Amino acid sequence: MIKLFDMPRLMYPLVASLMLLTGQSTTSAKEKITWVLAQEPPITYVRDDAYTGYGVKMLRLIQAELPDYDHAMHLGGTYQRATQDVKNGPLKCAVGVMKTPERMDIMSFSTVPVFHFFDIQIVTRKETFESWGRPEKISLNLLLKNKDLILMLSEGRKYTPGLQAILDRHQGTPHIRTTANAQFSETMLRMLQHNRFTYMFAYPEEVSYLTRQMDNMDNIVTIPITESQLFGHSWAVCSKTPQGKDAIAAISRALKKVRQTEEYREAYEAWIGGNLRTLYREKYQTEFLKIGE
Repeated sequence: MIKLFDMPRLMYPLVASLMLLTGQSTTSAKEKITWVLAQEPPITYVRDDAYTGYGVKMLRLIQAELPDYDHAMHLGGTYQRATQDVKNGPLKCAVGVMKTPERMDIMSFSTVPVFHFFDIQIVTRKETFESWGRPEKISLNLLLKNKDLILMLSEGRKYTPGLQAILDRHQGTPHIRTTANAQFSETMLRMLQHNRFTYMFAYPEEVSYLTRQMDNMDNIVTIPITESQLFGHSWAVCSKTPQGKDAIAAISRALKKVRQTEEYREAYEAWIGGNLRTLYREKYQTEFLKIGE
């Protein structure tokens, strides 16, 4: 390689031009992180050929704190497909991944969670919420004792072990019904709105995502469940390679900084109901910001 300090000063421009032509440079190219995103609205998804969602907003704040890397995004489909892409490397990362022993064996996890989100909740009509006394939380056991209240479940949908154990004790009772819709859907929301049943389960952000696309759906409320954990957390991951381990360490440092900002907190907060925001902010400050410190 030609050394500039061995050349007369007048030859510097000529040598620099030759280096550009031959692909040599006095600075190293940045490493590129390919961020693999799941199609999971309203977290990360593509709309009108653009990446969007509250997870994308958060990710862009993280990327702004990682100037030593170039960044690209790639839609990976489901979370299962996205994590497989990350595993294959050599330098791929993702956000919103839950920890399991199997995943921790094949991917490098951040020391700080990316998302602090409400767990699955009771979804009901505003009139019902008012008649229950506008509770901050509500007991599923208590609701199931009232056989006049109809619970609608999605066939095949998985629930947390605690909730599933409660449901199993009431299996076969006429006030628990099942719809063939495996996923939470507009159809189920319309049925709820028309009082075909009393309540169901969903995450507050998925309720907001669907109701914003539907007309006359401002009368739907979600309520935390007493027997369920209040919040869940998911993490950033990178390929379990030397480059991936360096990247996830940098991502963890960036997360510790950006999660302190209102902009980061409000990205998710914009997708939950007004009855949940005071509780969310309180736990964000007292619990989420302590994780990984």
